[in-house]
Amino acid sequence: MIKLTKIEKDFLINNLELDSDEIKTLNNSETIDEDFADKLRDICTNKLDYCGYDENYKPTQIGKELNKLIDKLFIG
Repeated sequence: MIKLTKIEKDFLINNLELDSDEIKTLNNSETIDEDFADKLRDICTNKLDYCGYDENYKPTQIGKELNKLIDKLFIG
């Protein structure tokens, strides 16, 4: 189980294309399970690929936040 802060949850909800069930899960849970963490990590990785870096391949602010969440959501 992974515990996300309110700020992290808000970031995910506001910056990723999540369906209503995924948003409900984030809003109503203190922790998320491994399967949901894997799914969120995949979505974050895809978003990072197309908006996480500027033209000089420097991380954007969104890219920095996505990288932190990708690391946090990795169960390993």
